Amino acid sequence: MSQPKSIYWTNERRRLADLQPWPRNPRQIKTDQAKRLVESFDKFGQVETIAIGPDCEVYNGHQRLNVLLQQHGGDHEVDVRRSSRALTEKEREKLTIFLHKGAAGEWDFDTLANEFELSELLEWGFSEKELDLNLWAGDQPEDPGAQMDHAVIAGDTGIEEALAEAVRLLMGDPALGARLGTAGRQAIRERFNWRRAALQTLDVYGRLLGREAPAAGADGA
Repeated sequence: MSQPKSIYWTNERRRLADLQPWPRNPRQIKTDQAKRLVESFDKFGQVETIAIGPDCEVYNGHQRLNVLLQQHGGDHEVDVRRSSRALTEKEREKLTIFLHKGAAGEWDFDTLANEFELSELLEWGFSEKELDLNLWAGDQPEDPGAQMDHAVIAGDTGIEEALAEAVRLLMGDPALGARLGTAGRQAIRERFNWRRAALQTLDVYGRLLGREAPAAGADGA
């Protein structure tokens, strides 16, 4: 069986209406992702080209194609990368996975935490589940609520002033408010959960019965 010919790609221009989507394309886009894609086009233009075959069959860039069609219509011309030969169906499948999964790289979360603002990452498309929020915890100033707690413990009677200052601080720094809110949600998840509540209940009964309860960090059977 002969090997497929090697492939080279050339830069060209094509009308959106001439591009033919792949019916078996396994990629999809959510509404919020489409909005960010529109924002990206508006701010930066078409950074990434659309990959096509000799007959204008789309190999990569279906979501960009859909968004641009909605924005500009079929007569709008875009930059494409055209292959020297058509891909087989199996090559098309493999290319799709390679471009979006197999060879796409991964995020360096330490660099993100040290060089990027958490609130902006969340705004630009990351979710809290994707980020290790503990990496940002060390950069956060003390929670204004904790400052008020300390004032109460110390017998400070200026609670109203402390509350007003905390509110002014958060109103003047939305990014700080976002960081503190994110850290607060993470703390709630870690400190107030059913396992912790069960261990605390066991500790109470254990002390009443004179027995030692399991340690809070012990693993269950």
